[in-house]
Amino acid sequence: MKTSLVCLSATAIAITAGVSVASSVVRAEPVYAWCAVSSSGGLGQPLCHFATLEQCNAFLLGLTGSCRPNPRATSVEPAAGKGRRS
Repeated sequence: MKTSLVCLSATAIAITAGVSVASSVVRAEPVYAWCAVSSSGGLGQPLCHFATLEQCNAFLLGLTGSCRPNPRATSVEPAAGKGRRS
């Protein structure tokens, strides 16, 4: 009986520890390279959900605004015509 109680207690502790570790896992949000800043209908807040400049420009079709590199991104592809020329 005493052995059963010890096994049950150990199992409960292991389950509790597993649940604690699993619930503390944080998923990182992706940091996209390009932000759209629209002045039509918005508050001028950047919307940084674009992996490429082309995606950002397509989003802004028909809107007043511009695409800018995301300051939180680690690397951004150079905009066409704005990179260094060899």
